[in-house]
Amino acid sequence: MAGVAARDKLGVSDADPVELFDLVERLGEGSYGEVYSAVEKATGDEVAIKVIPLETDIDELVKEIQILKACDSSFIVSYKGAFVQENDLWVRKPAIPLQLQRFDRKHFT
Repeated sequence: MAGVAARDKLGVSDADPVELFDLVERLGEGSYGEVYSAVEKATGDEVAIKVIPLETDIDELVKEIQILKACDSSFIVSYKGAFVQENDLWVRKPAIPLQLQRFDRKHFT
């Protein structure tokens, strides 16, 4: 499912994310797609963009977006919007400070 049909089902913005954001660096891979650091062109703010192929189960994507929209916790990275670009869903989240991105998991064991 791509384009308008996916956008309608997911309830996301019809703005073109390529016009809104510059992807800077690939940070890693998430459960559904790749995560990038990016810059919002209008403000210069650093953001995180998760790019998810729309081949992914659309119902799972709808659930993820609904959960992210409903979350209001300082322990969960907040949802700041989503966009469809060709065959990908771009999910915008706030940038995580660099020291947290590179935090070594061995500190938790």
